[in-house]
Amino acid sequence: MTKYYSRVGNFLQKSYKYDEALVVYQTSLEFSKSINDPLIMAENLTEMGYTYGLMKSFEKAFEFFNRSLKISKLHGKKMITAWTLAHKSQLGYQNDSFDDVINDLSKALEICTALGNIHCEDYIYNIMGNYYLKIGEFKEALKYQIKSYKMRKKRQNKLEMAYALCSIAGIYSHCGDIKKANHYIEKIFLIQEDFSDNLTNILFKSIKGEILAEQGKIKEASYYLEKALKKLEDFTDLNQRYWSIHFLIWIAIIKVDKKKQNQMLKYIQNLIDFYPNNQNLMLFFKLERGIVFKYSRDTYKELLAKQIFSELTTQKKMKTWIFIELIVHYIEILIREFKYTHKDEILENIEDLSSRLLAIAEKQKLVAVISEALLLKAILAIEKNEISSVRSIFTKAQKIAHEKGLDLLAQKISDEHDNYIDLLDNSARSHNVSLGSKITNFRFVFSKITRNFQFQIILLIPYF
Repeated sequence: MTKYYSRVGNFLQKSYKYDEALVVYQTSLEFSKSINDPLIMAENLTEMGYTYGLMKSFEKAFEFFNRSLKISKLHGKKMITAWTLAHKSQLGYQNDSFDDVINDLSKALEICTALGNIHCEDYIYNIMGNYYLKIGEFKEALKYQIKSYKMRKKRQNKLEMAYALCSIAGIYSHCGDIKKANHYIEKIFLIQEDFSDNLTNILFKSIKGEILAEQGKIKEASYYLEKALKKLEDFTDLNQRYWSIHFLIWIAIIKVDKKKQNQMLKYIQNLIDFYPNNQNLMLFFKLERGIVFKYSRDTYKELLAKQIFSELTTQKKMKTWIFIELIVHYIEILIREFKYTHKDEILENIEDLSSRLLAIAEKQKLVAVISEALLLKAILAIEKNEISSVRSIFTKAQKIAHEKGLDLLAQKISDEHDNYIDLLDNSARSHNVSLGSKITNFRFVFSKITRNFQFQIILLIPYF
């Protein structure tokens, strides 16, 4: 009877019917209490916690995980203890609660290794890889994701292999090794058609479009993104649509296709009409509208873009990736304006925004964003003649990027460092105290790694 409940609950869970899955698990829990079976009780509590995690009801999830752990530890049910610790750890770091994550995962890994459960062992390697990715330790993240992939390959679980390959490719892409990233992406495409999960198939099409767009293969990228977006209309989760829309708008900007730009903005407006209370969707529309105006080559629309970005910065709650895209584009508009006006208040605004960008990046442990925000701060320090702090900021930015394996970004910082240090040295030799007149035409454009720090390929993880 309990096995039947478990199968039905798991099926409903994988079908995204979370409320129905909870009813089944609750029924199974009541049955396990009636026969006084602590193992089944703990298993059902863990499944309920996992389901609440998928529903983003995090307090409820932690409540059920803790109830499960209390029972499993009391009765010596080690395997369910390992699974629950793994689920709880993952939920913790995804909510920026990093305490005890590695400690709990190490305990879980020790249990499942001793019991020879390679499925649980693989799951924990995957979580450890994602945890290290979250905190910006890319070398450690890569090590554990490769371990996870090798175990999945042994088990011949193609869907989970593809997810691991996504994470590996995402890490290489994030670190600037495009050749290796493409190598692992091609492996995904070779097994993609074997997936029975329709949503997974769609998401991989979306990823393929995004990668092709990054590579400048505009026509092929548009094909896959349009196809994915059309299919995603069958699903209520809007998060998966944001990136397809974002890249299609970016392609339309590159092609100077104003008709397509307007079509995509209209598409978002129609979504807003259907989901009128979705605040993130409204913020997303304003952001994308601002981006379109920013690249319009129309002075009036560029002013509107600045106004939109300025208003958005006053919003107290928004998704991190929307906030970072917003700040990046707003700073670039202000730099362009400062180049022609040299107004101190614009420079102060840029400095304030760069500080906000650095603060959120440090809080979220977004290493690439931290490094590039520091690079901008170094350039601003030169602009303001605060020469004493320049070298230390450059060094800190480059050190962070280099130590975390972000080689392309580290090289960019090194090049900028050399350029400005040469300027400083020349200025000192010519006894020129003020550098403002020499540097006010500086150009600073954020790199792709910062713009798309949450590139879907990195976060395409089948848990929570």
